[in-house]
Amino acid sequence: MDDANKKRLAGLIRWGVTLAAVLWVVLKIDWQDQVRSVNGETLRGRVQVLDDRYIVTSSDSAVNEVLQSEVADDTSFQPGFLTLLKNIRPNYLVVGLVFYPLANVLGAVRWHALMRAHRIEIGFTRSLQLT
Repeated sequence: MDDANKKRLAGLIRWGVTLAAVLWVVLKIDWQDQVRSVNGETLRGRVQVLDDRYIVTSSDSAVNEVLQSEVADDTSFQPGFLTLLKNIRPNYLVVGLVFYPLANVLGAVRWHALMRAHRIEIGFTRSLQLT
């Protein structure tokens, strides 16, 4: 096998592993809300949180009410991924998106300093790639 085919095969393997990892993560996401009652029953579906109870509408349109006194503890209600997305606070999202690249730049500065301490001279761009 020549070098060009080895590179293609290595690239295909990398892409395959990456796609498998992404698929695994997507399959592990809890898309629906859930409420766990004291007796261990877990109700899944769209959950409305009211003052004294939870109203759970399941995917087959069945509606169940669970009183606050009937849930196991404070962590009994777990919002699903879509509920979390719906409740995102835009201000915090923008702040996170602005400061996230700053963490990469600071990591590159650290790499650059570590390399210089070992008398390895690399440019800032290369240390950013290492980060």
